Amino acid sequence: DVASAVRRVTGVTVEGGKYVYVRGLGDRYSKTTLNAAEVPGLDPNRNTVQMDLFPTNLIDNILVYKTFSPNLPGDFTG
Repeated sequence: DVASAVRRVTGVTVEGGKYVYVRGLGDRYSKTTLNAAEVPGLDPNRNTVQMDLFPTNLIDNILVYKTFSPNLPGDFTG
């Protein structure tokens, strides 16, 4: 699954085998998009998506932004 693949990225933490955090920041600062559309989380108590739902054979690439960039939405940090 994608959570296992992302675990290899420096600065990324996977909690519970499914929730991905960048540089130790909580889910409040994370955003997941798929084909430029924001993906809502299934857990009403978290702002992050359960990444174990996505099998790696469906994903061509994964981008992890660790710093702000002006071309990205302003409501996230990773």
